[in-house]
Amino acid sequence: MTLLSKTFDTILPKVKEQPGHNDDPRSQLRAFFRKAAGLTHKDFFLNPDAPVAGEALQSIASMVERANAGEPTQYITGEQWFWKGAFQVGPGVLIPRPETELLVEKILEKCPRGHRRFAELGAGSGNIGVSCLSERADWEWYAWELSPIAASYAELNARSILGNSTTYQIRKGNFLTAVLNDWEWDAVVSNPPYVASELIPSLSPQVQKEPVLALDGGPDGLKVIEQFVERASRLLKPQGLIAFEIGEEQRWAVQNLLERTRFTQIEFFQDLSGIDRVVTAVRG
Repeated sequence: MTLLSKTFDTILPKVKEQPGHNDDPRSQLRAFFRKAAGLTHKDFFLNPDAPVAGEALQSIASMVERANAGEPTQYITGEQWFWKGAFQVGPGVLIPRPETELLVEKILEKCPRGHRRFAELGAGSGNIGVSCLSERADWEWYAWELSPIAASYAELNARSILGNSTTYQIRKGNFLTAVLNDWEWDAVVSNPPYVASELIPSLSPQVQKEPVLALDGGPDGLKVIEQFVERASRLLKPQGLIAFEIGEEQRWAVQNLLERTRFTQIEFFQDLSGIDRVVTAVRG
């Protein structure tokens, strides 16, 4: 066995800096050590002399090789921390981004406590709905997901984080055609695909390994957003909330869209990079 601090410092120079939303090399390597050697976050700071077994070192070396070849860190470790829980992820499901926590924050802030019914376009890993329900046990959440792989991850994460709760329901199919019109929806939410099609090839190798279905927003990045807003305008009860994520430089197009579909109280919220990232509005 070798010591944690010495081993970490030896391997670190071999980890390449990755573009996109991957962590920096030091954070990446810590994730690999935690996964392969069962170490905790505190061990790196409080227990630098913790032993690392040879089998763990072989596993870490394999993980570094995969990361250097462009595989997302989160697919390698099989998880991504989001809000207050670890969400299981893998090829075929969008990796939750830290900036999407802003969407969760605004949903919790804008929707009163008490029973509420939500519809979501695109469950992904379940990170938005499951995180909201972890804070509001009396809400009902119905998430529509086209991808069977993503739907399976959402169901897995709901069970893992919410236990036996039945308030989170996955509906496999197209939100734009399948959501029930005769239900009273208090809120409709989404982290829709909003990257312009022509920009997909320019994304980092790591991001390009994620499902294109969750990224490609059509020629101008607004195709799904436009369909989503139009559908939401018909589904929401009066004064119901719409909340969703948008891409850089989409604010004015989205504001015009919401105004045309008679939404009011339109608000935009910036992420930590100063980019308009989340929009909320109320059905007039």
